Amino acid sequence: MVAGLPPIGCLPLLVTVNSILPSQHWFQRVCNVQQNKDSQDYNMKLQSHIHSLHNNLKDAKVGYFDIYTPILDMAQNPDKYGFKETLTGCCGTGLLEIGPGCNKFDITCLDATKYLFWDAVHPTQSGYWFLAQNAQQTVLPYVAS
Repeated sequence: MVAGLPPIGCLPLLVTVNSILPSQHWFQRVCNVQQNKDSQDYNMKLQSHIHSLHNNLKDAKVGYFDIYTPILDMAQNPDKYGFKETLTGCCGTGLLEIGPGCNKFDITCLDATKYLFWDAVHPTQSGYWFLAQNAQQTVLPYVAS
């Protein structure tokens, strides 16, 4: 299974960076449309390469896992998934912290299940749960058959 890129323009880190750069969305926490388009373009090329693998490796099964669509849907329709916050992370300020920047010494939100992102780039367990459900329905039947 090969996962594509998420809607990188909706990652809290890039939402933060884009909000402080002079633009039409200056000081606004919104997804960056161009960065999301870049993710889509990359994902299309990746799918094309996976298709080439299928042609060259007849006995191999390589499934493409679209994480872009479900993460974008979670970001745009938080109520559908039980989220209250989708453009900031649960850890620290939720704006810039990544990985080791989120540790037991940092403050965290009161209920991580209400957040799509744990830190400024990684989904929470709830976010990953929805992604896993999606993979179970879309990719695993193909690679397991």
